[in-house]
Amino acid sequence: MQEHDLETDQLRAAALEHAMRTTSDASVVIAFKSAEPSSKEALTALGHLASVSQMSLFADSPLAVFCRGGHVDTGWRSRVQDSPNSLWGELEMLNALYAPTSPSAEADHMDNLNELRKVAKEDLTQQ
Repeated sequence: MQEHDLETDQLRAAALEHAMRTTSDASVVIAFKSAEPSSKEALTALGHLASVSQMSLFADSPLAVFCRGGHVDTGWRSRVQDSPNSLWGELEMLNALYAPTSPSAEADHMDNLNELRKVAKEDLTQQ
């Protein structure tokens, strides 16, 4: 097994964030939730993500470290360009509207997004 510098939950959360910044397709991102670091499933999920998005991938990015091991660059966010209409952009917008506090480093960003979508839907139906 490859060495990772973050605990599994933190690494998975960072990998999910990285994936969410590259696509608007939740089904592609979900694959990382069930994959274990340095597994065949993680590499398969990365290949699928790469085939449907124009992503930035470098050796010390969360997705690369999640799939192959290593150490995550703490400044990785400055090197990743968010794609238009990304899931991450949607999460940031909904956080700004409904949840001004930011989640912890171990948070499941996809679960947060789904919860905020429910809040937004309820808000819209009450108007």
